[in-house]
Amino acid sequence: MLYGVVDADLGAATTLSVGYDYQKNRPKGVTWGSYPVFYDEGSFLEWPRGFSSAADWSYWNTTTATAFADLKHPFGNGWLLRALASHRATDGDMALFYVYGFPNRATGETLVPSAYRSRDRGRQNMLDVYASGPFQAWGREHELVLGLSGSRYARRAWLNATETLAPIGDFLQWDGRYPYPQFAAEADKVTDLRTDQQGAYAAARLSLAEPLTLVVGARYSRWKNDTDDLYSGVFRHDHRKTVPYAGLIYAITPVYSAFVSYTEIFDPQDNRRRDGSFLDPVLGSSREIGLKGRHLDGRLNTALVLFDTRQDHVAEADIGKTLPDGLTQAYVAVDGTRSRGVELDASGELSEDWSASFGWSHFELEGPDGADLRTALPRTLVRVFSTYRLPGAWNRLSVGGGANWQSASHAAVDGPNGPQRVDQASVTLLGAMARYAFNAQAALQLNANNLLDRKYFVLDAYSNLYYAPGRTATLSFSYRF
Repeated sequence: MLYGVVDADLGAATTLSVGYDYQKNRPKGVTWGSYPVFYDEGSFLEWPRGFSSAADWSYWNTTTATAFADLKHPFGNGWLLRALASHRATDGDMALFYVYGFPNRATGETLVPSAYRSRDRGRQNMLDVYASGPFQAWGREHELVLGLSGSRYARRAWLNATETLAPIGDFLQWDGRYPYPQFAAEADKVTDLRTDQQGAYAAARLSLAEPLTLVVGARYSRWKNDTDDLYSGVFRHDHRKTVPYAGLIYAITPVYSAFVSYTEIFDPQDNRRRDGSFLDPVLGSSREIGLKGRHLDGRLNTALVLFDTRQDHVAEADIGKTLPDGLTQAYVAVDGTRSRGVELDASGELSEDWSASFGWSHFELEGPDGADLRTALPRTLVRVFSTYRLPGAWNRLSVGGGANWQSASHAAVDGPNGPQRVDQASVTLLGAMARYAFNAQAALQLNANNLLDRKYFVLDAYSNLYYAPGRTATLSFSYRF
């Protein structure tokens, strides 16, 4: 990993920051997808937590290089002109192994192997230019933002076909040893896509009276996608939408402010149907009402928010179904969904050396018939964390700890007789940290997660099921130039 930023003054007021971020990952023995969690007669198959269905030769190499620039020019009247640009290049090279089916309890056989050898290349360019500043009207000062944005993402992927694969044998005794497949020497181009996005936006913060502020704005978006897929065919999508939003903020006291807001939703998505076509963008609206507070001279912030979101074209996994490539999860679009919930947050500095954060949230997500959607997501989350810098001669040392709790959840996982429900009970996870600052630039930090070594499932919308990591610890050293 390499990261660097250079700042330069181009004039009396104009500044330019340019940077580069390079990351190279070379993991081996990579698990692709999931592994069977049912026997062929339908009973549950429980694996050790560290089990992996990866072949010992599998790998997933990725290289990501990002160049970015940030140009700022403040004017003397309080206005600012800013332009942000970036170019990201991603390259992948992978050889992966996957099994599907359900093993026999007695023999461990009947699973089908699948191997995947591929390269992909992605390029993304982004640009955002906006001007912001104050203006006078009706005897009061207001704020205005005007901007334009655009991006282009292009991706190509090539696949090396496989010959007939060797049988797996008794998968219940799996240890990762499997012969390297005979991949075709020549790769076929399987994906060629380009996604263009353009937008124009405006927002105003209007001071209506001493305690009352109105926020209004709108964004025009165009999302265009051209996809040529070897298995699915050719698809063209072109969507345009203007999304308005508005909000009112009322300063009840110098400490507390109440607010209410409304926004429409336009969210293009890359989830696809069984035939390979993209789902339409998510459309809908969201309403919020809440109370915010600034305490201890602004060092501690609190917020209570209630929200109600209604959406169409929400992606839901098409359990047991894939795209025409036979590998990628397929989705269906659900209209008339509704999500309601409440969030409570508090974070900040309780003293010069003591900081803390607390969060509690609960939501419900239902379809048009009242049935729960995305049940793999825990409906209630609680998180609390605190850090303290020791006094006196130990003031270079900071310690902290906290807990995360999530409510019970369940998911429909593909089984031998169709989707089967798997339940996960509520989970409490404890974490801790210690940080020693040698000076203003150098520090050593230890982080520990899942201190009680809780064993629990990760449920996801892809009909996968696997265990979350057990107790882990990470030691890192940082140095600031």
